[in-house]
Amino acid sequence: MNLKQRFLVITQIKRIKDMLEKLYPLQFVYKYRRKADMEIVALLASALACGRVGQIEKSLTDLFGRMGNSPFEYIQKFNFFRCSPSTLSTLIR
Repeated sequence: MNLKQRFLVITQIKRIKDMLEKLYPLQFVYKYRRKADMEIVALLASALACGRVGQIEKSLTDLFGRMGNSPFEYIQKFNFFRCSPSTLSTLIR
């Protein structure tokens, strides 16, 4: 593969990635680099992706903001047995 062909492939990959990042649950997945974080974010985003796009984006932004830099570590450290129902409801509102 020559240099021009490589450039075209890289350009096409970037265009596809830019397009995918704008699709609403996927935009949250690509904000993380670690595979474990991406899997948690994908699961939560797809589970909560029902309704108006604007409201979903707002809720997911809030949720992942509360989870910090690593949703995977947040889930691992979260103690579900010591958590009250009101605490859980504030996480997903």
